Parts: sequence; structure tokens; C-alpha cells
Amino acid sequence: MTNKTARKLNVKGSENERDTLMAKNELIQRIKDLAQSAKAEQLAYLAKALDTLKGNLSNSEYSDCNNGEVTNNLKNEKPYRWTKFSTYHDSDMVGESAKCFGGITLERWRKQKVEAHDINHSVEYMNSLFNRKGYGGKNTIVICTRSVFYNQEENNEVGLVMFRVKNITEQVLTWNVCYNYSSHDRMGYVASVSMNSTRIWSSEGMNTESSVEKIKLSIPAKKTSTIIFVSPAHITMDGSGLVSQYHKMGFVNDCLSLSEGLHFVDDLDSYDDDYLLT
Repeated sequence: MTNKTARKLNVKGSENERDTLMAKNELIQRIKDLAQSAKAEQLAYLAKALDTLKGNLSNSEYSDCNNGEVTNNLKNEKPYRWTKFSTYHDSDMVGESAKCFGGITLERWRKQKVEAHDINHSVEYMNSLFNRKGYGGKNTIVICTRSVFYNQEENNEVGLVMFRVKNITEQVLTWNVCYNYSSHDRMGYVASVSMNSTRIWSSEGMNTESSVEKIKLSIPAKKTSTIIFVSPAHITMDGSGLVSQYHKMGFVNDCLSLSEGLHFVDDLDSYDDDYLLT
């Protein structure tokens, strides 16, 4: 091979590398643009794509994806899981209803003061119960409804929210929650909060259409904690049998802005069904 031929091959190789680099950079930019409008559950896919193209993504400003966890770094979203259901007795016809309602039968939800810590914390039960996904800002209202009907017939509505909060530091950090809830203790429906299956707070004795409770949560170090909020509707009845049902559930006063070192994650899909979130 002559020197002239070798130089031509080197030039051609450099051009190919340059074209490849340009195409790679263009693809990276397209992924970044897509990430700006992505929802939290899409971030894991985008993170893996960027990881393939750029190498180590751990310090990326676009996403934090570790062991299936998707955090709120990209758009500062606050992912949570939630559900809402009626305790009307005919709902028991679904069969084995306890598996769908946190390991608690609808009869227990109706007749006993069920609280957040009573819920089965295995991933299988949590996925079955918390089957809706939400994304908050600094504040969010999950439920705000009023229903009117005749004859109560042991019926009420219950709302639940679950947050997974990861503390990446070596020390306990505080999350100050302002929880907007409704409750009706006289009929056995109380609002409540638990963390890692431990009872934190209950509205026992309260009958309210809408109240705000300030709750200080100590999030353990180097751990992802499971925090569950329960809010049942408040019920009023007049002499004619007309029933008004007021249901409120939300987080106010910018309380979803976590302190540095805390992150909301949505990671249930990364665990086996029998894993306990405690």
C-alpha cells in the first residue's frame, strides 16, 4: 500500500467517524427534547437510551434511574399512586375482595375503623390497590367531590394515596406534610397516615368535610419509605333521607417540595410480588 493510498483511507475513516459522531449527537439531542415532555414512567426507557449513548448517566440532569426507580429530577414531578372506591356492600360480589382492597374486606372497611397501617404492604397487594398513577406539583388535590343521593345503606367512599420517598443521605430527613382530608368518625371512617406499615396519625374523633393536618415525617436514612394516606368521605343526612357525601384529599402549602436529599420514586415494578414494602 502506498503512502498516498494510506492517506486516502485515513481521511475516509475520519469522515466516517465524524459522521457517526454527528449522528450520535443528533440522536442524543432528540432524546433530550423528547424527555422534556415525557411522563415519569417513560423516563426509565429514555435513561437507558441515554446511558447507551453517553455512558454513565448517574450525574445526568435528565433522569435518575437506579434499579428500576424513576425519580422526579427530570421535570420536578412528584409521582404517587392512588385509588378510590365505594364500600357499598354489593361490591363484595367481586369475589376475594380483600386482595383488591389492601388485604382488607369491604365489610371491614365499612364496619371497622380501618387505618393506613392495616393495609397489607406486599407488592402484590399494593399494586392491586394503588392502581392509578398521579403527578403533583408543589401541591396537588387528588379528590374533591360532593355526591348527593337517598338512603346511605352502609355506603361511603374511601380515597388512598401512596408515596415512595427515597432518602439518599446518611441521616434522617424531615418531610413536613400539610394533609387536606375529610373524615366521619361517628360512622367509623377515619383519615390516617402510616409510614413503613407503622401508624403515624389518625383523625379519630374528627368529623369534617375538609380539614388540614400538619404532620412531621422522619424519613429514615439510606432507605426508600412507603407512606400511605387514607381519607374517607364525610356524610351528612337530613330528615328526608337525603345524603350528602363530601370527599376531600390533597396536599397543600407547597408540602410536596422535598428537602435536598429526598426524592419521590415510583418503583413498585422493580420488586417481586411477595416483597414487603416496610
